[in-house]
Amino acid sequence: MELNLFELEELIDRSLREDIGTGDLTTNSIVAPDAVTYGYIMAKEGGVVAGLPIAELVFRRFDPAFEFKALVRDGDKVRPGSILAEIAGQTRAILTGERLALNFLRHMSGIATRTAGLVGLVEGTSARIVDTR
Repeated sequence: MELNLFELEELIDRSLREDIGTGDLTTNSIVAPDAVTYGYIMAKEGGVVAGLPIAELVFRRFDPAFEFKALVRDGDKVRPGSILAEIAGQTRAILTGERLALNFLRHMSGIATRTAGLVGLVEGTSARIVDTR
């Protein structure tokens, strides 16, 4: 399935308005503007990864120079504790965007994991799992 960048940007905009409104006041009041953070995104549970490109878009919304190195690809199966991506950027950008980025990643990976389970159930039969919308 091809992702429409314009529609994704609109979805991110709407989600950010709902999540942080006019800004992350706590982060902006206690984190220095020039602070930089390095870290990683780790799978809490095993499953099928989906949504890494959208998570990257969310972080880049706050820091255009944000570094996002995916270590797995959408569709890969991972175990709990697997490192999905290495990240680096402005601390404010990471703290402001992390909840939304991880929400997209969790939701999409949950759907992908459930779908993979259903596909496994019909494996070896003539049945197929399809998206009807």
